[in-house]
Amino acid sequence: LSIMAANYPQIEFHLYQRNSWKMAEALQSGELDAGYMFGNVISPEIKAVPLRTCYLRIVAPLKWQTQLADADWNMLASYPWISVPELCPFHRMITAIFEQQRLTPNIVAVGDQEATLSNLVRAGIGLSVMIEEEALIAQQQGTLWVWERERLPISLSLAYMQHREQEPVIQALLKGLHQIELIDRLK
Repeated sequence: LSIMAANYPQIEFHLYQRNSWKMAEALQSGELDAGYMFGNVISPEIKAVPLRTCYLRIVAPLKWQTQLADADWNMLASYPWISVPELCPFHRMITAIFEQQRLTPNIVAVGDQEATLSNLVRAGIGLSVMIEEEALIAQQQGTLWVWERERLPISLSLAYMQHREQEPVIQALLKGLHQIELIDRLK
């Protein structure tokens, strides 16, 4: 945002938080010009510029740390789970893993915000998934435990409507991304 604001002071930025599965809808309706999305973009109308690979981690209440330290997916499936909505790319990833193992997780609740998921895990309700950076910070703060056996890769992209690619605001965003890439390469 600082690079964009410095180079394009005429653009007014509105920052809204949306779940990835709601981002496509907001882009298609014109509510948003662009947005960040996790996972694969399903709509051919939406163009996604890959930014980086993030990782999901399985998180658990602290009191389950000893029990789950050597757990496999079979054991994890038997514990209560706080899931995310079916349209969420995190859900698709976790579901695919359980299906490959021919397992069904014991879902006891569903939440669509990371803060909700984190609070439910901290309260001892069940296991869930979180973006690695957030999970590791929470573990360092001593509020939950991160299962160490697997890091689950998921892409993060900047998405926008394909037919709008030549519009000035989209071009400005793409140039801003290019500048960030150049700065990162110099580090």
